[in-house]
Amino acid sequence: ESIEFISTLGTVVDCKNEDQLDAITIIASCGPAIVSYFISMLSKSGEKFGLSQDIAEEMALNTFSGTISYLKQTKQTSQKLQESVATKGGVTAKILEGMEQKKIFQKFAESLDSGLLRIRKI
Repeated sequence: ESIEFISTLGTVVDCKNEDQLDAITIIASCGPAIVSYFISMLSKSGEKFGLSQDIAEEMALNTFSGTISYLKQTKQTSQKLQESVATKGGVTAKILEGMEQKKIFQKFAESLDSGLLRIRKI
């Protein structure tokens, strides 16, 4: 009965151990701030390229919400979507290549690892 009630608030995951609970905390509890950070980066980039703050923010929010809606509707993986949008030699491919070269994922993972270490100290 309590699981049914809790599931109305979101996804319920049966944690097998403390490590899984820590991972869920990083993704679900810290996730909104992390996603907001990425939205802010995209929005600030729009401003840098000459868009007004309002338009840049709206476009960034719509890009995130539209992408999430699309992925949920199509059940496509985020990796597949990247591959379909980033045509060889195109603008998106160039941006993603730059992110790979600068090891953005590695830096992101290191940031999450620091959060994981913090959780384990609490």
